[in-house]
Amino acid sequence: MDFMTTQSTSPSVQSNSMGANTSSSQTSPAINSDFETFLKMLTTQMQNQDPLEPTDSTEFTAQLAQFSAVEQQVLTNETLATVSAQLASLSSTSMAGWIGMEARVAGLAHFDGATPVELYPMANEAADDAYLIVKDENGDEVDRVKIDPSAETVTWDGLDENGQPFPEGNYVFQTQSMAEGKELDTVLAETYTRINEAQASTGGMVLIGEGGAKYLSVDIVGLREPAKVES
Repeated sequence: MDFMTTQSTSPSVQSNSMGANTSSSQTSPAINSDFETFLKMLTTQMQNQDPLEPTDSTEFTAQLAQFSAVEQQVLTNETLATVSAQLASLSSTSMAGWIGMEARVAGLAHFDGATPVELYPMANEAADDAYLIVKDENGDEVDRVKIDPSAETVTWDGLDENGQPFPEGNYVFQTQSMAEGKELDTVLAETYTRINEAQASTGGMVLIGEGGAKYLSVDIVGLREPAKVES
C-alpha cells in the first residue's frame, strides 16, 4: 500500500419572535382569567364556610401563595422558551454562513473511492512511533498504517493491501501513539470537509459534510475558505 507523509503547514428569526410574542400574549389573559376564577372560588369558600368552625386564615394564604407560585413558574417557562427559540434562530442564521466552507473536524471523514484523504494525525509529542487506524461505519478496523509521529499531515491513499480502493463511504480515523513499544494514547485524527447543509436538532446545530457525514457545531475546530480550482 502506498502511504505518503508530508510536512504542512433572517426571516426565521422574525417568525419565531412573532410566534413567541403571540404565545405570550395568548397565555397572559389565560393566567389572569384563571386567577380571577381562583379568587371567586376562594371568596365563595369564605362566604360558605361554617361560622362555628371557620377555616384558618393561614390556609387561604397558603392557597393564594401556591397559585402565585404556579403563575410565576408558567411565566418563567414561557420566557425561557422564548429565549431558547430566539437563540436557536440566531444559531441557525449564523450556521447558514458556514455552508460551502471547509470545516476542520475530528475523526469522521468521507472517502469517495478515489481521492486520497489528507489528515492531521495529532500524534502525541512523546511518541517515537505512530499508527493511523482506519475504521468503517460499522466500527470495524479496515486499515492500519505506520506514520511519522512528527508529521503534521499525512495522506491516506484509500488502497487495501492488494492495491484496490476501499469502498466509497464515511470512515473514522484515529492516531495511536507509541513510546518504547507501549501505547501512549489513541486520539481522533482531524481533516477538512466541505459543509453542505446546516440543520437544527435537539442537541444543537448539526452540520452535514461530504457523503452525509454529520457533525455538531461544537465539534468544528477550524474553518477555512475552500481552495479555488484553477480552470
